[in-house]
Amino acid sequence: MAQRGESAREVEVWDSLDRQFRAPLRAYFLRRLSDRSEAEDLTQEVFVRLTRNPDRNRGETIEAYVFKIASSVLGDWARRQKSRHRGAHQGLNDFSENLQLPGNPG
Repeated sequence: MAQRGESAREVEVWDSLDRQFRAPLRAYFLRRLSDRSEAEDLTQEVFVRLTRNPDRNRGETIEAYVFKIASSVLGDWARRQKSRHRGAHQGLNDFSENLQLPGNPG
């Protein structure tokens, strides 16, 4: 179904791009992340960026352009994860099990 302002031809083009690239993009992200939810989110982000800048391929093939966007999306995701210290999270239960309190004085 066409969104406001989109012609039937534009919808057809986007549907074609979705059919052509959704599965390969998910596979690209899954090989690097092993998290289906994250892979789907990043795949969707590629399509969002593509819709915002559909004509910035500068002579590249559509395949090269889509995967250049995917590489950028992955890099942005990695920077966000690093800045959030996601891998350094320690649950409160794990922390309390390893907590050693000093003995009571006297």
